[in-house]
Amino acid sequence: MSVVFDSQQRKARKEHQCAYCTKSIDPGEVYATWAYRDGGYMGRVTAHPFCADLYAKHTTSFDDAIYVAVFQEILFEWQTEVEETLGLPHGTVSGCTGCWSCKSH
Repeated sequence: MSVVFDSQQRKARKEHQCAYCTKSIDPGEVYATWAYRDGGYMGRVTAHPFCADLYAKHTTSFDDAIYVAVFQEILFEWQTEVEETLGLPHGTVSGCTGCWSCKSH
């Protein structure tokens, strides 16, 4: 069973990598961080606040973790939906340069 503690938001003093989208968290950017204990293992998660919230909406508990690749699909689908809703060109929000839609242009 996992236990989460020391959850907080901080302002980055150095570059970090988001545990979920894997993009960088730049100095000066606010990020979410928390420590956890899972059996004999202890760790710390660092993530964009948006990514942490989106991840939490797709899992029911810390033990119900989803893989980074699955999360990135969820994030990409959300970004694509935002682009379509706002009438923005594909890739504006998602930064996509490699899907079939991008390659067809």
